[in-house]
Amino acid sequence: MILKKAWAKKIQVEDKPIQFDHDYPAEIVQHRRSYAGIKKVLKENGIRFQTPYTKIRIFWKEGTRSYNNANDAAQELKIKGLNINLPEQSGGDESSTKATGWQRVDGGRSTLETGQRAREKLRGFQRP
Repeated sequence: MILKKAWAKKIQVEDKPIQFDHDYPAEIVQHRRSYAGIKKVLKENGIRFQTPYTKIRIFWKEGTRSYNNANDAAQELKIKGLNINLPEQSGGDESSTKATGWQRVDGGRSTLETGQRAREKLRGFQRP
């Protein structure tokens, strides 16, 4: 609510604008910053996009597509004929997973084992 009100007003200190943003960790800010060139090209071409957390979602005419890093998105822009310089590698999925503090908790189990366990549990609910 506070950010929305701050965004609604143009606040200046000594004739310099102040911008407000979410309080992200440094790694996330760096990842989001890697999309700057892509966002500029998309704005110039009137293509809608969103940047949820460390991803970029682009609303193409063919449908919506999400990209996990700036390099993947830039390659797609080049394929679609938009002129953009490919950004340097920015970690991708692994670094954003580490930055968010998320960890796998499945203990390295395969999906086959998980499926078998689920079937066994469901058998207990079968009607005779």
